[in-house]
Amino acid sequence: LKANASQDRIEMLESIMTSSEFMLKLLNDLLDISALESGKMKLEIVNTDLPGLIKKNIEFNNIISKKKNIAIELSCAENIPEVMVDTGKIEQVLNNLISNALKFSQPGTKVTINIFVKENNVIVGVTDEGPGIPKDEIDKLFKDFEKTTVQSTGGEKSTGLGLSIVKKLIIAHKGEIWVESELGKGSTFFFSLPVII
Repeated sequence: LKANASQDRIEMLESIMTSSEFMLKLLNDLLDISALESGKMKLEIVNTDLPGLIKKNIEFNNIISKKKNIAIELSCAENIPEVMVDTGKIEQVLNNLISNALKFSQPGTKVTINIFVKENNVIVGVTDEGPGIPKDEIDKLFKDFEKTTVQSTGGEKSTGLGLSIVKKLIIAHKGEIWVESELGKGSTFFFSLPVII
């Protein structure tokens, strides 16, 4: 009986911790949305090596990817120029897109990150091998509190704000964000950042 009582306590504490982390994320997301919409979020723009920043973010997300047995691969074109960005905010963008790709991917699959240059922009694409997004739900993706019918593969929760924040951050950097998806074949989230000229 004592062993069962201890196990119940552990499970209850884990549940409280998970709920607390989710509520903290929701609160931080709401604060970000408020700051972005009021124009009070200040960007600390610096010359940045984007591939280096992405490698750092992959290392951070490898903890989750290893737990789910999902490989993260990086494909980078040569001579990617520096970009002028707020590294903390772009890390937030990368973490959201990579963690989302992992969230909706099955064990044994891979997430691929491509970096290339096109028309004075550095383009980053985050591709998963997940279920894809129904075409009639793609418009919901970047709106506050909107969620699609696509289910995470490990029971991960969503605030419905992450991609909305990502879009606002990319626009604040004078970039663009879009998605290409095919049901049963996965999705690629792209964003562009202007090259320093």
